[in-house]
Amino acid sequence: MPVLADPATSLPLVRRARLLTGLALAGGLLLLTAVAARAGDPAALAAPVPPPSDAAGLPSGEPVEPLPVTVAVDPRLADLGRHLFFDPRLSGDRTLSCASCHDVGNGGDDGRALAEGSAGTRPFNTPSIFNTALHARYGWTGHTKSLTEQVGHAVEEEMAGRWDDIAARLRQDPVYGRLASQGLAEDRLKAALAAYVATLVTPDSPFDRWLGGDTTAIDEDARRGYALFKSYGCASCHQGRAVGGTMIQKVGLFRPFFPRRSTVPESDLGRFAVTGREEDRHAFKVPSLRNVAQTAPYLHDGSIQTLEGAVRVMGYYQLGRSLTDGDVADITAFLRTLTGRPPGTARPPVREPAS
Repeated sequence: MPVLADPATSLPLVRRARLLTGLALAGGLLLLTAVAARAGDPAALAAPVPPPSDAAGLPSGEPVEPLPVTVAVDPRLADLGRHLFFDPRLSGDRTLSCASCHDVGNGGDDGRALAEGSAGTRPFNTPSIFNTALHARYGWTGHTKSLTEQVGHAVEEEMAGRWDDIAARLRQDPVYGRLASQGLAEDRLKAALAAYVATLVTPDSPFDRWLGGDTTAIDEDARRGYALFKSYGCASCHQGRAVGGTMIQKVGLFRPFFPRRSTVPESDLGRFAVTGREEDRHAFKVPSLRNVAQTAPYLHDGSIQTLEGAVRVMGYYQLGRSLTDGDVADITAFLRTLTGRPPGTARPPVREPAS
């Protein structure tokens, strides 16, 4: 069976949605652990994925695993990162913060079809920032391999920030003098942002509670939807703790999805724009489905407005199925149970007045 090999990791990435769910789960978890280790990113390594367990009532062999309640990071470093995340001085024109696109009070994205950066409208939809410490790649094209690398890319490319300028601005603020006892070097600022982002986990969803043995946590519709999610092949790509985020997959596996316009924007090329390899044309990072009910619109270009529409489109093009209205209703009922508890760090820090 053909697979898509990624030269950045020398590890296979699943290409066909028909792969057995169990094999996809194992492959995805191995990929997550290996990529985090190679990246040397403390934030990404903070939540290693253990082998499947039967403890605490967890059903054995399930493709979806519960989220950790917390992720272990250096609290002082994460506190620095929290201040940085909400600070518009990271952008070139001092008008955008990380929170401008990643609203941690509402799904971790911005609710727009396409992101807005310092240079105007960007070509991709903003993904949620929640639970990204459990991802293996970042960005719709999988162009970065660690949280540290991704936050650096976001500040430099999306916000037009320059680290030397950022450090010079922050040194004038006594709050950062107290927070950054080890200085404001570029590597330290990136590590702090990554540590804060790693704390943004959303545990205790109804589905997680059901996995933990609470049989009343989800209703019959959601249980039917999860059964369809597995039997139809959705879990071949959307699996693990983040229910995605570990693979690159072509959009249009069973029916051609592209082209959809008379002209093809670069964003539709997917990973091909990064690698130049024909097999990567229209291939994208598989997004996490955690909190997906809160992150409309959907797809890489924000072109699908509703969760039901996204389920129907993915069923048709990725699975080769024309889903019934009942199928769509049940699967979306399951997906809505993946909405977890907002992280305790998902609010701006209280700035202490200068002494």
